[in-house]
Amino acid sequence: MQRQTTAKPRWRTGPLLPGLPQTTSLDIYDLHGVASEDQLSIASLVGLVNRGPAKIYLLERDDDEFWLKQIDPALPLTRTPIASDGLLDHLLTLYREQVKGLILYDPALPDTRNVATTLAGLRAGLVVLPEQADRLRETPYHLPILADLRTYGWKTGVQAYAWAYEHLLPECSRELVAGLGPSIHSSLRSFLVAQRVFTCWLDARKSLLSLASGWLNERGLFKRVLARFPPGAVHLGWFPSEPFGIRLTSRAALLTLASDHCTNLAVWSSLPANPVAQASTPAPANPLEQPLRATAGEQGKSNTTYLSFTISDGDNLQYCQHHLLHLWQDPVRGKLPLGWTIAPALQQVMPTLAAYYQRTATENDEFIAGPSGVAYVLPSHLPREQRSAFLQLTAEHMQAMQLTLLQVLDSSGWFSMKFLNSDLQKLFAAHDLRGIFSGAGSGAPSWHQRAGLPIYQNLGLAFNPARTLSLIKRAAGRGIRFINVYLFAWSITPGDVQSIVEQLGDSFTVVTPGRLLALIQQEA
Repeated sequence: MQRQTTAKPRWRTGPLLPGLPQTTSLDIYDLHGVASEDQLSIASLVGLVNRGPAKIYLLERDDDEFWLKQIDPALPLTRTPIASDGLLDHLLTLYREQVKGLILYDPALPDTRNVATTLAGLRAGLVVLPEQADRLRETPYHLPILADLRTYGWKTGVQAYAWAYEHLLPECSRELVAGLGPSIHSSLRSFLVAQRVFTCWLDARKSLLSLASGWLNERGLFKRVLARFPPGAVHLGWFPSEPFGIRLTSRAALLTLASDHCTNLAVWSSLPANPVAQASTPAPANPLEQPLRATAGEQGKSNTTYLSFTISDGDNLQYCQHHLLHLWQDPVRGKLPLGWTIAPALQQVMPTLAAYYQRTATENDEFIAGPSGVAYVLPSHLPREQRSAFLQLTAEHMQAMQLTLLQVLDSSGWFSMKFLNSDLQKLFAAHDLRGIFSGAGSGAPSWHQRAGLPIYQNLGLAFNPARTLSLIKRAAGRGIRFINVYLFAWSITPGDVQSIVEQLGDSFTVVTPGRLLALIQQEA
């Protein structure tokens, strides 16, 4: 393997996701019931088709149908019901001219699906199993074999990715790189093909050298891959290990957008402006912009404990697309104050989704920028020379989403993830924020001000209702009067929060997280 330079150019400019032609029409197909090997082939074909303005929209999850209803009704939509076992052939019949040939992956080595995905984007190929190839080489398709990845004899994923690093990475997008589990057959994969994204699945925990892998290790190769991208480039998908992976991407000044299960991203990132969304009602006033005096409902409550809740994982694009929607549709949502972390990038990469949440929010729903700004990074691991550029980009995206509060996760410990660096706190304070919430695991919340900016260390992480109730009672028993609980979005619902509040009784007053900070400042 040739030695590569690690010199970094200046911060990358332009949108987070490179532009595709604006969508002019959608052909809608149902992927439910389609065999996994056909899903992989369809994803590669859809990626090639979606480089143009007439795009394909796949129904992979139930909420894919819901989001279709939020699209501007003036956009032409066509539904073609096709049996699940005939969908690949139907699409090949329509789009044969888009495909140059076949790329065969090795079923004995799942990582070759990612190498094949990268090749598909670069060579306009269809990713297939070897046993699919014979049929597709014959009439009516006559597709030649562009690459058979079995011929390389790779025994490990590291060997496969090292070859791709050497031979494919120089041709790939300079703005995007992706980590994608080989078991994911569709979802984000079509977008990676459309954008010619280098795709791998390397575990940053694995640092032992292996003779079988040519004296390479996964951590070292992942670092080499990341070093080939300019600061400000975007890491899509996810990691085998979040703590180890996010440290490496942060040190490389790459912006992580969790997105491995995002569906139809090529469509969402290239839709024309929605006039309905533009005409939506403005977001509720931010509590920190209200006078710092007790409201009428808070008068005479000097002995109360003020309590707010912040729901995690808003930085995660697939969460905003899928799980957040289910939490948002909880009948309790809007009946009690809740803080919702949300991705500032959503306004640019999925504007229809951003508009929906903003349009349907109540005065009890408060949006907080998800960790740790425009994308997921650990601020203390960002190179010093890239921090200001990151914060400027964060400020621009937060302003577009009308966000003034920020949730920050950093690496003060394996579980707490508190944002404790005082110099970084001052740097964040200079970028028009109204407040920061920090940390994911602490039994004793705390707060202070840095350069006039309130910074609150959360109580949590609260994984379930019983733990949440216990954390709150313990903190209140210590005399803590201002409590913000960081809730784990994947196992707690608004209905659970209502039940917790009912069990706490009248000695607690529930407010939004922003109002909590305002009340803290009032007492300061």
